[in-house]
Amino acid sequence: MKEKKGEKRRRKEWEEERKEKMEEKKEKKGGGKERKRKKKGKKKRREKVGME
Repeated sequence: MKEKKGEKRRRKEWEEERKEKMEEKKEKKGGGKERKRKKKGKKKRREKVGME
């Protein structure tokens, strides 16, 4: 893809905005560690259902 003049600057600004939004989301959820723990719990539940 060829970039027009000013396209790179616009993309940089947009990427920075996206990073800031991602960090805000992580702070609201209390970091990625809690989310990982929840996923592990779901896996364990699935294993129990399969064993029955």
